[in-house]
This record gives sequence, C-alpha cells and structure tokens, in this order.
Amino acid sequence: MIIYLIRHGKPDIDKNICYGCSDVNIKPEEQLHTYQIISDKIAIDYLEAMYASPLKRCSGLAEMFRETIPIYTDDRLIEYNFGTWELQSWDYIDQKELADWCENFITQPSPGGESFIDVLNRSNSFWNDIIFKSYNHIGVITHAGVMRSILSTLLDIPLNTISLLKIKYSEVIQLRALDITNWEVTFL
Repeated sequence: MIIYLIRHGKPDIDKNICYGCSDVNIKPEEQLHTYQIISDKIAIDYLEAMYASPLKRCSGLAEMFRETIPIYTDDRLIEYNFGTWELQSWDYIDQKELADWCENFITQPSPGGESFIDVLNRSNSFWNDIIFKSYNHIGVITHAGVMRSILSTLLDIPLNTISLLKIKYSEVIQLRALDITNWEVTFL
C-alpha cells in the first residue's frame, strides 16, 4: 500500500493569524498551483481514492480530482482546534496563556480547543481505519498538525519535538507499507 499525505496550499489569510480548524479560503490560483504540484509528484491514475479534511482548503483541492478519483471527507483529518484563539493574531493572544500552552501543548488543550494528544488520537483513529482497507494507492489531503501526528507515530518521533518537523504548504509525503507496522517515508 502507498499513501500520499498532502498538505493543502497556502491559505488566503494574513500572516501571524491563528487559524487551525477555521475554514479559511485559498485563492483559486493557489489551489491550481497545489493541484499541479500534486499531479507532477503522484501518478494520479493509480490513486483509488482521495480522502480529505472537510475544511475547504483541503476539500476544495480534493474536488479538483473528482473526475478521476472517488473523494471522501473525514472529520478526523481536520486541523488542530485552537479554540478561543482561532482567527486571532498570535500577538494579541494572552502571552502568559500562550507560553503555558507552549510548554505543555502535548497534554494541555488551548482554551476551548485541543491538545496535541487529541489530534494524535483522532489522526491515529483515521490511520488505523485506512490501513486495513484494500487500497493499493490513496491520497490524503490534510493539514500540517495531522501530518505531524501521523508521522510521529510511524517514525516514533518524541511528541515534545514534533513541532520541529516542518511541513510546507503543498508538501507531498509518500508512505509505502513494508508491512502493516513498518513504513518507508519519502518527502517528495
């Protein structure tokens, strides 16, 4: 089995805004650019399905493949929920609250939001369902937080260092099953 983890393109939102699970737009030219990147890196004709976060920055991209691939959305692929910080400037978020969260983000949720363990648990739930399906090649369009959580499990990356794993917009990562518990990871 080969699974392609794909991060959506750059959202149309000001820099320094916390947008996690907010449903922000992507400019059409950015969606097209990301679509072309994916099409250049993946043999689309081999994909049997495309799974996507229902947030429009992912589902909109997945829709571009609908003519050739069945598309499914899954809430477990939604980005980190930052709760009351959503759509706020990082500069205007209470800095003590933010510092406390940064020290304990693995187990401490943001106010009204999620902890990294919450994201990890739902991402792993999706992963454990998908790997037992009878696919040979699938795509998964999602967010950096979800991708980090899946990679942290597959590569046994300590959770306190997972934020150091940089995943760019429109990044494509190929995961090839060596067996059900061992995966080869290639950044394309």
